[in-house]
Amino acid sequence: MTRWTSRSVLFIIFLLMPLTWTQGGAPTETNKPLNRRLRRLNQQFERISRELRAFKETSEISLNSLKSWNQLSSRQKRTKRLDSSLANMTRALRENNHLNLRQIHMQKTVLSHKIQNQQSHIGP
Repeated sequence: MTRWTSRSVLFIIFLLMPLTWTQGGAPTETNKPLNRRLRRLNQQFERISRELRAFKETSEISLNSLKSWNQLSSRQKRTKRLDSSLANMTRALRENNHLNLRQIHMQKTVLSHKIQNQQSHIGP
C-alpha cells in the first residue's frame, strides 16, 4: 500500500493543475480520469487527515494519563520521604523525652538524698 502524505498529495495536485488549465477547465471526456484521480486523492487525503486527528487525540489522552501517573508517583515518593522524616523525628523525640525523664528522675533522687541528709543533720 502506498503511503500518501499531505505534501505528496498537494504536490501531485500541483503537478496536475497545469493540465486542467491547458484543457480550459471544462469537463470533457479527456479530463474525467483526471477528475476521478483527483477525487480519489482528495478522499485519501481526508481519510489520512481523520486518522491523524484520531491519533493526535489518542496521543494527547495517553500523554495526559502519563503526566497524571508521573505526578501521582512523585507524590507517593514525597509522601514516603515525609513519612520517613516524620518517623525519624518521632524516634528522636522519644529518645529525647526518655533522656529528660532519666535526668529528672536522677535530679529527684539527688534532691531526695540532700533532703534526707539535711534532716539527719538537723535531727528530730
